[in-house]
Amino acid sequence: MVCLNGPAARMNNVGDEIIVIAYAQMTPEEALLHRPQVILVDEKNNPLKKN
Repeated sequence: MVCLNGPAARMNNVGDEIIVIAYAQMTPEEALLHRPQVILVDEKNNPLKKN
């Protein structure tokens, strides 16, 4: 479940598409090894493609 709070909660409705972005704090050495993932889903939140 994704729950929107604050101003975002008043601008969106159930069924709206959203983009979820996550941030991480890491050392420069960790950042060199980090590979971000993008997961696209269908209308029922089933994964379509994983990069």
